[in-house]
Amino acid sequence: MVIATSIAFSWDALSAIGTTFAALVAVWIWSWDRHSKKRERRASSRLLANLLLPQLVSIVGRLGSSAEEFWNADVTGPMVTTEEDRFKRFAALSHNPHELHALIDWHRTNLPIEQLDLSIEKVGIFDPKTSDLICKMLYECHLFLGISNDLKEAPTDAIRYEFLQRYYAGYLRAGSSAEDALNKIIKVAD
Repeated sequence: MVIATSIAFSWDALSAIGTTFAALVAVWIWSWDRHSKKRERRASSRLLANLLLPQLVSIVGRLGSSAEEFWNADVTGPMVTTEEDRFKRFAALSHNPHELHALIDWHRTNLPIEQLDLSIEKVGIFDPKTSDLICKMLYECHLFLGISNDLKEAPTDAIRYEFLQRYYAGYLRAGSSAEDALNKIIKVAD
């Protein structure tokens, strides 16, 4: 007696194998594309960070965040070290427009905010935290420049202690945010 065995060809099994293989290929292509975009983004952010680094160093150098750097920027006399000295300096600045304008000009000279704004068009390349720090720094620097413009244009008798205090606070905020952005950019650039 002859037993005939027939192997039934199952289209369903072949279809399932083909579908699984196609899904695996699609996942591999997706992950490869994601990985290559991540490498490309990292390289772009590193390049932009290296381009921004000298400008941020310049801004931080111009906006030193310590009180001594602010008050003693253009002082030829005794150094300002206490709150009482600061109050005396405020009073002297409010009555002496030439000294006040010299201090404002010293703070604003070579502050490369405009060049940095042009470079920031691609700030989306960075991770969200770095982008936020750079945007905060730009905001604080522009706010400081606005306050300094208002202070420089104000008539001498209109200058009050509170206005100078706002100028000083704006200077410290701009310097602090510039330092934070610089520290983050240094990490990205490495």
